[in-house]
Amino acid sequence: MRWVHHHTIGSTNDAAAAEAAQWTRDHAEPVVVSADIQTLGRGRRGRAWASPPGGAYFSLAWPAADEPRGPNIAPLLAGLALREAVADSAGITPDRLQLKWPNDVLCDGRKLAGVLCESTFNGGAASAVRALVIGVGINVATPAQALGPCRLPATSILEAGGTHADPAEIARRCVDALAARLAHGTARLTPDDHTTLNAALAFRGQPVAFDPANQRRQGDVIDVDPLGKLRLRTHDGTIQPLDSGEVDALAPLAPLNAPTSKPPQTLAPANPEATP
Repeated sequence: MRWVHHHTIGSTNDAAAAEAAQWTRDHAEPVVVSADIQTLGRGRRGRAWASPPGGAYFSLAWPAADEPRGPNIAPLLAGLALREAVADSAGITPDRLQLKWPNDVLCDGRKLAGVLCESTFNGGAASAVRALVIGVGINVATPAQALGPCRLPATSILEAGGTHADPAEIARRCVDALAARLAHGTARLTPDDHTTLNAALAFRGQPVAFDPANQRRQGDVIDVDPLGKLRLRTHDGTIQPLDSGEVDALAPLAPLNAPTSKPPQTLAPANPEATP
């Protein structure tokens, strides 16, 4: 796997897609593009993603089979990898980390990280290869007030009282964990990942609003099925599977574990030149 790092870049997803555009069927090596700062970072539905110094920002371009479910499973795999990497390297216990379907990692109910998955071909030639580009942004040592507006209140490893965490180290651990999962394919979740995901699923058993076919509805979150669909029970008892869209809590999110009372620690910046 090749890794390209920039101090400042527009969008790591765009740069990773450009790298993948050079692939052929005989040579399609996964590539990671990372940066200390993004100036044009984005989230789902074209929303801006604040990418100031102190975060981990990277995109993995992965050669993918021509099957349509990949973009649905991929953000869930990335969320699982993110949760694992943060728990292993940042001193935040897994029971504080929740996975908000389909693409966010929360810490104590606040947004800690987000995922943007995009699928692209490297052209219309017979040698075209589909690239699954998985972009990740993790708030590591950035004060919450520097993260800009968000659908959920934002936090960072620093704000959550995590121990020393190097953005580059967290990115490396996350890429390793994600690549191991992608090697199993993106058609469905493995039994272990399926179990872990549902144990950490945000809003489980709670009422949410959701928007299938742009029609706002309400229901209670049941679980995620092995194909990555979120299952909800609507107020008339109907089971509604979602394979795309978003959910918004109708009540405060109940954290998996109460926040610790430990005060935030100062994290050493991974790149002194990136310190404002």
